[in-house]
Amino acid sequence: MKKLKDIFYDLNDIMVALIIVAVAALTIVSNIDSILNYPATIAAEIQLPEEEVPTNYADNPPVKEPSSGDTTNDDEGTTTGAGIDDNQDAAGGGTSGNEGTGTTGEVVDYSVYINYGDTGDKIADILIGVGLFQDRQQFQSAVAAAGAEGKLQAGNFIIPSDATPAEVISIITN
Repeated sequence: MKKLKDIFYDLNDIMVALIIVAVAALTIVSNIDSILNYPATIAAEIQLPEEEVPTNYADNPPVKEPSSGDTTNDDEGTTTGAGIDDNQDAAGGGTSGNEGTGTTGEVVDYSVYINYGDTGDKIADILIGVGLFQDRQQFQSAVAAAGAEGKLQAGNFIIPSDATPAEVISIITN
């Protein structure tokens, strides 16, 4: 009698499990259309206007035209004062690729975005494009001098145009 009772309880447990699986399957099958359309519904609800879509690049100020007495010193059209050393702007800070605080007297803040996983060469290209460094060698020398190999960070950084190479490295490693 005890064995018959055990078999009955075991079958009862199996039947309850099968009923639960059948109800779940029926629910999923009857709602499959709404389940598959859910991502499109959510995407339509959170649609951003095109002007509000975030970007992954920095909005940097345009390069200014040289004023009288300045000479164009590089391919990007940025200027340095006449007779100034190639590695320094008219105010003594930054590099010649910068607008610096030369004769205009204003410092511009650059917003630089570095993606996670960017290599040192890619970071150098970004900073060269903005005008904070003249070439990759100058960037690599500044990184080595600061002992910052492997410490460069990803993110959005605000860097003043008159920052020295050491200051730029300090900003992107903190």
